Amino acid sequence: MKQAEIKRLFVLEFYGTMAAYKAARKNDYCKVQLEWSCFIDGLCRDGVISQTQYNSATF
Repeated sequence: MKQAEIKRLFVLEFYGTMAAYKAARKNDYCKVQLEWSCFIDGLCRDGVISQTQYNSATF
């Protein structure tokens, strides 16, 4: 799974739209970062992404 796909999946799953994601990030950046961290951790634990992808996953 490519980085862009991971980001798109995160936005769709948690916020539905990029606009909603940006608004949430503006309102509570730390909360969004925690959700992102938990999301990519889950993908790695489930074997969807590799440890290398996990280590380089930034948003």
